[in-house]
Amino acid sequence: MTMSHDVEIESAFLETAEAKGSILVVDDEPAICVVMGIILKLHGYAVCRAHNVNQAYSYLEENKPDLIVADIMMPGVDGLTMIRQIKSEPELSQIPTVVLSALATENDRAEAMQAGADAFLAKPFTANELKDVIEPLLTSTP
Repeated sequence: MTMSHDVEIESAFLETAEAKGSILVVDDEPAICVVMGIILKLHGYAVCRAHNVNQAYSYLEENKPDLIVADIMMPGVDGLTMIRQIKSEPELSQIPTVVLSALATENDRAEAMQAGADAFLAKPFTANELKDVIEPLLTSTP
């Protein structure tokens, strides 16, 4: 798999042959990416991490994950703009998306859903909350 050098791949998270699915985590906070990667790996998922939207787009040029989890507040392009763009691309529009954000008011949630997100997860979150949000989205995909 050829990828741009600016996309951070955690090979330990991708080596699971029997992964339940692949998940792209897009968050500018490295600690959040690491924690999510560990939690998702423990639940049997292969994970790729991108620390900004440009890295995510580089990854998506050559890969189609089963799910995308994106933070809202990131430098440059924000997560909602990224989700709108993904949902407008025919080859990517069917990928379920989860918005992850510390902005968790009803307006924030509504804006995420209007952007095309399939689910919303507020920071901070527990491992069980993460699992409960992503698993129904992955089991409902063909």
